[in-house]
Amino acid sequence: MKTPGPVFHLIALLLLVCLPVCGCGDDDDDDNDDATPSDDDTADDDTGDNDDDDDVTPDDDDTTPDDDTTPGDDDTTPEGIPTFSSFVTPNQSPLPAGIESCAVYRNTECIGGTVHECDIYDGAKGWDDDPDPFLEQMVNYDRYYDLYHRMEGQLSDYEFTQAMPPGTAEEVWGDPQYFREYDGYGDSSGWTATALHAAAARYAVTGTDADYERMLEHFESSAFHYEANDIPGFMMRSHFTMLEEAAPGPIGLQGMAVTEYDEPGEGHFRYPLKQKYLNRLPDYYTEGVEVLGTHYDVTPLWQGDASRDMYVRGLPGIMLAYDLLDERGEREDHLREVIETEIPCTLNRLKKLRISNLQSNQVLIETIIAYLGGDRLLTEPGDIEITEIDTIIGYVMEQPNPDYMWAFDASCPEGPPMEVEPEYDLDASDFFGFLLAFAQLTMRLTGDGIVPIAWMMAPSINGGEQVFMTQWALAAHYLTGDERYLDFVEQLQQETDYWPVINLLGSFYSPKWCRPHFGPSLLYPSLWNMQKRIDRDIYPEYWHELAIAISEEMRYKEMAEANDFYFGLLYDSMVDAEVDPDVGDYVEEMKTMLIGTRQFGVEDRNEPRRNYSVDWRYDPPPGVEIEELTDEEYHMCMDPVSIFGIPVFPGTIEDEWPRATEGMPIEYRVPGTFLWTIDPYMLYRDYGGSEARKQWPAVAFTVAYWIARMDGIIDIGDQTALAWRDTGEPCK
Repeated sequence: MKTPGPVFHLIALLLLVCLPVCGCGDDDDDDNDDATPSDDDTADDDTGDNDDDDDVTPDDDDTTPDDDTTPGDDDTTPEGIPTFSSFVTPNQSPLPAGIESCAVYRNTECIGGTVHECDIYDGAKGWDDDPDPFLEQMVNYDRYYDLYHRMEGQLSDYEFTQAMPPGTAEEVWGDPQYFREYDGYGDSSGWTATALHAAAARYAVTGTDADYERMLEHFESSAFHYEANDIPGFMMRSHFTMLEEAAPGPIGLQGMAVTEYDEPGEGHFRYPLKQKYLNRLPDYYTEGVEVLGTHYDVTPLWQGDASRDMYVRGLPGIMLAYDLLDERGEREDHLREVIETEIPCTLNRLKKLRISNLQSNQVLIETIIAYLGGDRLLTEPGDIEITEIDTIIGYVMEQPNPDYMWAFDASCPEGPPMEVEPEYDLDASDFFGFLLAFAQLTMRLTGDGIVPIAWMMAPSINGGEQVFMTQWALAAHYLTGDERYLDFVEQLQQETDYWPVINLLGSFYSPKWCRPHFGPSLLYPSLWNMQKRIDRDIYPEYWHELAIAISEEMRYKEMAEANDFYFGLLYDSMVDAEVDPDVGDYVEEMKTMLIGTRQFGVEDRNEPRRNYSVDWRYDPPPGVEIEELTDEEYHMCMDPVSIFGIPVFPGTIEDEWPRATEGMPIEYRVPGTFLWTIDPYMLYRDYGGSEARKQWPAVAFTVAYWIARMDGIIDIGDQTALAWRDTGEPCK
């Protein structure tokens, strides 16, 4: 169960923190060892910006006026509601006849009596005995993910029983005897689908049979996160089998989804896995495991409370893999059936919420103004005034309470949520009645109640959630052909300030010290997915309008100083030179940054990425400028906002150490599970006694590389693929 917070604090998270930005009250990294506290209640997926008006394109260039305050009058473009289409077909494999593809670099296999090694083959020159160092680094990163970071197919961090300093050989750190446990699996579903995004792009680039099979395996892992809860459209966080209380932990159980014992009621909701899904999992899920020579019983479970972030983070990769499926057989047919059911049903399962007459509730308005004071909201001439909005439209995802499963309707509703659900129709003009109703709603958001709420979104006041809801509906239409999903987007445009709210994507400011840094990496893959799939020749106005918002609000505000090469490489497909004349130079700069990826203090660039401490507070790297936390910034982070003396936003700060003025060079940056979720300005992180005991999957790098290869931005590795190379050594 989630940890409850004060009702007023939750109202603040929903009504205040969620206003113009791209996240709302769901913590996407609460189970990972990164720079964001593990709280689930700090709105870690919000975004901010650090610049109020350095847009490359002036606001008066917009085709839809920014000063629109009347919903629906100019938010539906004359060309109609856009639709999605596929944008990729796999390349022809560069491997000649007689050369068989493989998936895991440097793996060996006995074929025809001799040892074969998985090696890099260049279609132009044959076996590559001196591969490009960057190419080799990326295929090594893929190797480490496939062999060490898939907890029964689910992305997880890898923890050791002892420190593994730089230079430790894989034969040592990869030995199962040094495996302690997996961590971060509570966020696995979203990140597993991000790894699927990389795997699908890799197959699109190489076109080999082995990479197709690899993509299928990754796809099946992601699809199972939807299937195995037996609730159409509902995603789990992860699945595993839990050790009995007496067990020491899953020491030595490398690759197996075995977790230590947790008391009932601790952490996220847990539910028993049904037998029909256990039949698809290894026997140890039910029969138990041996740890350090002793047998222990287990309990197979799936973990609920999946945040909204996990759904939207995974959708671009799932859709790319779906488009790359061929007609080979039952596995493909099953995956198509799962995705064509689950993705539309996620939208169908949402219940529509409305909060009306906000302007009549002076206490709420004063609270909103108090929170947005202190220069937190940086608007420009022509932007709408958020504090003048009178109606909030939202969508609620309910979830089952393990103690009251009978009360939850697991069936998939028919069609998207077009009508307001009566229990979620709140009138703010009746202050005490509204407060009581909203108190009940927010308590359900903490996991209380017979039918708790997993998450909710408010696209009428949140630009990122406008994008997410639109993407969901257009994806559902693409998968089913059902016109009702286009009607849903049209209603969304008519009932909300659609473009004006999107045009506030980067207008919410927090100082670096309390900024939720992983919010942008949640949003920009969805923006890339939309811009790639909307045919700009058929829907030029929509594509152009969204490109302007991406440029003005993301690149030149949100990401202006972050040095995020994943965003930078995706940006190439999201705008054109008309919107941003500097797009080519910017993408080239980000490409150079990725190609130069190294780890400070690690001589071999092919080594995995681990939690090595970083300290640049007193002697920063060349070219890095630092800044101190000012008193004004401290108070922006820490001063609470109160109603009647009760704090509704208690304030938070990561630490008070200096920060870099721009995102640190990758080599010197504080690392983490997914690099783009970590504070890029941070100069100091001390892991103490746990240093060098955690290894992270390098998916942040491989997903950027393979997408850049697929999109034609990077040509390093062009016409290469992995294949079995005969070493001539006899098999032992």
